[in-house]
Amino acid sequence: MGLLGFESDSNLNFSELSPAGPLLNRIFSLEATSTDLWVTFGEYDQFLNPFPLDRRGLSRLTLENWININVDELNNAAELSDVSIDPNNPERVFVSSFFDGLLEIENNELIQQYDSSNSLIEGVPSNVNDNRIGASVFDSQGNLYFTNSLSENQLKRLNANGSFENVEASDGFLNPTETSSAKIIADNNDNIYVATTREGIPAYNPNTGESALISSNVQGVDFPDTFNENPNITALEIDLNSRLWIGTQAGLRVMSNPAAIFDENANVNVFPIIIEDVDGLPQELLFEQFITDIATDGANNKWIATADSGVFQVSPNGREILNIFNVNNSPLPTNSVRTIAINPTTGEVFLGTTAGLLSYSSRITSGNDTLENLRAFPNPVRPNYNGLVTIDGLIDGANVKITDVTGNLVFEEFASGGTLLWDTRAFGKHKVASGVYFIVVTGEDQIETKVGKIMIIR
Repeated sequence: MGLLGFESDSNLNFSELSPAGPLLNRIFSLEATSTDLWVTFGEYDQFLNPFPLDRRGLSRLTLENWININVDELNNAAELSDVSIDPNNPERVFVSSFFDGLLEIENNELIQQYDSSNSLIEGVPSNVNDNRIGASVFDSQGNLYFTNSLSENQLKRLNANGSFENVEASDGFLNPTETSSAKIIADNNDNIYVATTREGIPAYNPNTGESALISSNVQGVDFPDTFNENPNITALEIDLNSRLWIGTQAGLRVMSNPAAIFDENANVNVFPIIIEDVDGLPQELLFEQFITDIATDGANNKWIATADSGVFQVSPNGREILNIFNVNNSPLPTNSVRTIAINPTTGEVFLGTTAGLLSYSSRITSGNDTLENLRAFPNPVRPNYNGLVTIDGLIDGANVKITDVTGNLVFEEFASGGTLLWDTRAFGKHKVASGVYFIVVTGEDQIETKVGKIMIIR
């Protein structure tokens, strides 16, 4: 409840004094943009069973404050499991309900609810009113793809013109009315990939109309061993190199070229990440860990949430563990982390757990299109400051050089994403002296150049 404020002359009249926050601490999914964070509270279990039903509303964090939307304002829709934000209108979002269809919300108000009574959405075989929409994703054309679990047509599309369409993906969904599906993702070519329990990853190519199935029956697919032929697919992420990262209830896998599944002559390769342990022995990254979510930051690092071991931040290829966050070394209230979302502008990483919502200021941002917004902070660097200097507004892959006023080079590095950090040392050795230093940035194409200044005061 927080603090209670009592009137000085009465113990009966009081008011609640507590900070603004989401409706609940039990977080199910997060979706972030530069200006917003949407929170759902779900939920379905690891087998994609929504029962017993919960009705919990939504929360939205804007730049100004928290906005909570109670479930009675959402037609009492149950199991709100996912949010997709319209890239052309941040005030318009689609919310997936794993029982009551698809909700369209604009300016924080319910505009329309789509289900089997007014759209192509289908109920499960035993109940036409049980409409399980697991998640959705916008493609580059403004079409919204979404999953319709345990239905004859599991992949559906709400076109940009407002019409619904069943997507023909029978080569991906071999037993649709017996297959539970939830999470969905699109790659840079608008190819669609769907997470299922026990059936693998159905894929759809909108350019050719082809569908396919990434499963243990495909040569080159090395899924973790489980009691079933395929593990439950619990997380999907496309990284900045167009690789598909796959989370399962029994470990992590990566597919270097997911579109190869549509080409009979291409080599399909789904493989584990092998790292060295403290003794220098090879081991599988996140061996037998239950992966709940995967997110990519502006430097192409992966943030991987687990069901009982906290969060792992790994390098772009996964072969180096950069950070591990758990209850022993961080403010995480529990090691059960369900969802991760990253603000692409600020680099802030949001961690949704079963016992609360946290954020971590990573200072890693997405690359910019130009160097127009180049800056360094703090600036000036004063004598009592012992932290790192952040240089942001960078183009991904840009060359960053720092020189003194006479042109002597003291630092050089290539940017991964839109941000780079400097410890104010000359190539990691001694701290540089007081003075003005030039930041010379050259884009990866060697054409665009920008110069900034930073003052160091010792």
